[in-house]
Amino acid sequence: QLPICRLHWPAFVTVYFCYMADPSAAACFADASGTRAGRRKLIEHACGNWQEALGLQTDSVRNQSEHIEKLWESFAARHRTSSFALRDLGTQLLRSHRLWHTRVWKPLWCREATVVAESDQELLEEICLYFLLWGELGNLRFCPELLCFLFSAARAFRSSDSLAAKESRSKAGSFLEEVVRPIFNVIFQETFIPGEPPTFKFKLHPTPSHVCNYDDWNEIFWDPGRISAALVLHDGLHLRTCCKTASDLWLHLPSVDWTTSLSRQKTHYEFHSLLPLVVGCYRVFLLHSLTFCALLVWSTDAYWGGWGPRSALGLVAPVWMTIHEVGLQVLSPAVSCRCRLRDLAVLVLLYWLPVATFAVVMLKVEGWQFRTHLNVAGLTINFDMFVLPVHVAVSLSVLLLALCPRSANRRSLSFFPVPSTLPAVSSLFFWLLVLAAKLLLDAFLIQDCGAALSLISHPHDHWLFAVVRSVVLLLPGALCCLASTPFFLQLAMACVGALHGIRRFRGLKVGYRYGRGLARIPERLCRHALHLPQAESARQRWEANEDRSRQGTTWWSQLSHQELAAVVETWNTMVRELRDRDLLSDAEVQELHCPPAEAARLGPPRIPALLNSMHASNALPSNPEAQRRIVSLARSLQVEPRPSSSVKQMPSLSVLVPHYTEPVMLSRAELFVNNEPSELLSILAHYYREEFQNFAERTQQGSHMTGTRRGRQTRQDLESAICRWASLRMQTLWRTVEGVGGAYERAIALLAKQQAPTLPQALRNELVRDRVHVVVAVQRYAQFANPQSSCFDPRQVTAVENMLESFGRCLSVAYIDEVDTSEGKRFFSCLIDGSCPPQPGAKSFTSSLVEVGCKVRQPKFRIELPGFPLLGHGKSDNQNCALIFTRGEILQLIDANQEAYFEASLLLPSALAEFLPVRSSSSSSSSSSS
Repeated sequence: QLPICRLHWPAFVTVYFCYMADPSAAACFADASGTRAGRRKLIEHACGNWQEALGLQTDSVRNQSEHIEKLWESFAARHRTSSFALRDLGTQLLRSHRLWHTRVWKPLWCREATVVAESDQELLEEICLYFLLWGELGNLRFCPELLCFLFSAARAFRSSDSLAAKESRSKAGSFLEEVVRPIFNVIFQETFIPGEPPTFKFKLHPTPSHVCNYDDWNEIFWDPGRISAALVLHDGLHLRTCCKTASDLWLHLPSVDWTTSLSRQKTHYEFHSLLPLVVGCYRVFLLHSLTFCALLVWSTDAYWGGWGPRSALGLVAPVWMTIHEVGLQVLSPAVSCRCRLRDLAVLVLLYWLPVATFAVVMLKVEGWQFRTHLNVAGLTINFDMFVLPVHVAVSLSVLLLALCPRSANRRSLSFFPVPSTLPAVSSLFFWLLVLAAKLLLDAFLIQDCGAALSLISHPHDHWLFAVVRSVVLLLPGALCCLASTPFFLQLAMACVGALHGIRRFRGLKVGYRYGRGLARIPERLCRHALHLPQAESARQRWEANEDRSRQGTTWWSQLSHQELAAVVETWNTMVRELRDRDLLSDAEVQELHCPPAEAARLGPPRIPALLNSMHASNALPSNPEAQRRIVSLARSLQVEPRPSSSVKQMPSLSVLVPHYTEPVMLSRAELFVNNEPSELLSILAHYYREEFQNFAERTQQGSHMTGTRRGRQTRQDLESAICRWASLRMQTLWRTVEGVGGAYERAIALLAKQQAPTLPQALRNELVRDRVHVVVAVQRYAQFANPQSSCFDPRQVTAVENMLESFGRCLSVAYIDEVDTSEGKRFFSCLIDGSCPPQPGAKSFTSSLVEVGCKVRQPKFRIELPGFPLLGHGKSDNQNCALIFTRGEILQLIDANQEAYFEASLLLPSALAEFLPVRSSSSSSSSSSS
């Protein structure tokens, strides 16, 4: 069982006695899930049971318990009860698995009755099981159907009435050792040679096409037939044969011979050529070729004429079906000989029928007479009459068969969207316009090509010369015909997107960049961003008096006192943010500063000129970046329609930032040489001249950097401030974290303060932490902190520590740790945050590179990985190792060269609400203030 010291004692007593009396009682579950402490205990109880039964790692269980708790709390904020929230979470999380369960698991066991979660307690157990298995898989997370397979096996095992399932007690970590690691070793040895460190088999060359990858192994678990045939035990028996029921499968998983089961499972060759493109998109090329040939026959009909060229159009489909089938045979090594012969027979006997009928048509054109007659009811029927109609009918039938998608894919996979009526009609109309424009251009182009071909053709030319000349003349036309579709598609999308954007922006608003029209920022800020509790009446008033507003009604007289105070505080906070970034001078701050609500109610001259509609001149600040940010805010606030969401109801967000060896923060050694500014600092100061002057003004220093004190500012403090100033203008991790970690947090905190002014500060801080979470995947942090490592870099460790001190409330750092053991290296995915203490016995780093000693923190979670984690691209594997530490409903993955802004983050709740299912709005309502 997990420790319960963090729980409130009354909640623990309630949950304990409910479970002791009747673990499946819905009433007890509802009572326990009514509070956050009760929900936490329910999650820990369910996760503890799964840990004992399946042998999961303790830290992984603790980590996923916290993950599930955060998700449940985020969903509960948008629903009336925690039960509704749990069911919504389960529906969204397990939707793909339930579809897989219906199409794969049930046929695998001959429609054997399976347990389906009916109560909230069973649903919570399924959610916990899914996350617990997902958190242990490591690189196997790239095989989602494998996860579904393991999930269904574990669920069937625990739901059975067998004595083994009831008395199952597994050692912590046994699931990793007995199931996950054997599968991982097969995947690892496919492309790597074990060693210290592991060696890539193919050195600098790309992976050959015959090597299996995640998709090939994952496809085994798409089909119940392949599962039954592929998975065998060490004694040679098939896994499905040894299991009488679905509940027996889990106990046999450690006995599976994964080396034999996963070998020779290559299903598709990934050639770096045009062949996969042609085979996969053959219908696109078929339609374009048919269009080109039809237009060419039409343009040269006056010269060549006759039914010979017209009948040749029926050969386009057989040619492309031959290319498709031959290419598919080459690219699909796993297809059996029986299926290959069947497909070739279909190609010859069905898709080549137009070739036979075309040959008959050509014989008739050359003068052959088919003297076969048939007398039917006194009528004499000559077969010459049916040669051409039969060829046309056969060609059209084969063309339709070639263009239709394969029914097996439509029925079994359904990997395609099904739009509703209105979007389908709109899409059809859109494509009709695109294709009509394409055909019009192609008709003019090919008509000229056909005319030129007719003029230069001569009946006495050698056939080889005629073919070469025709190809040289028609090839540019064919390429233009093929390229005209994406050209008109992009043109149409640009036009439709521009019109849609103008509609949502309600006009072009080109005057914003000149400081005109910005006076409506406060009104729209209150309506679209702040979402104050009593703002509904004001919103109706704005909509009713919009014409009056355009005629001169001022925003400071329209807003209520609460709304005006909120707008003033938000605007002044944004001005301070611009000043902290040194985009404004002190004089510009005074010009843009808005007085308190009581003084702002009196209007000009107290109102900033930028927000005064009666001020004619351009009042934007001089800095281009400050201008851009203010104008971007004004444009973003006028977008309609937009979903409405408060901080309490917004989906939680996790931001994942990968990092390898990029600079976290510029150090003093990089910016100063012999106590003088380095060339890099000189370039930055020159390029950002105005911002550097604002920085100097803000730090109360002149242009000469000396070691004398000015007030309380020392030289060391000044150099530290310069390092931060320069880091915010370079491609550093600090710039990204300061944006997504600092700006997101400050914006959400301000919105929470305006929307829930009576909420205690401690609960408000907890709300902000639940809604925004930043995870930085510093892959080599352990090596940076290890003096014995060749990657030892105390500056990076110090910079990470500075980030945790500055943004520790919402920031966590994930990294990969390596430990040498007698069995070889073992790898762990670790997480630290601002609450982690220093490791016991860790020494401070002191060197010429680091001015202040820094200790390595003790990880909060330390989860063992199945093996060497970097099997593919380093960035994706680094993100995968840190993915288990995210907490949000929505995950934002960005590189360490991006940033965010405070004023744009004010729209974060509305932006995240775009991802909510439409059905949630009808089944949920605002939760209580508690």
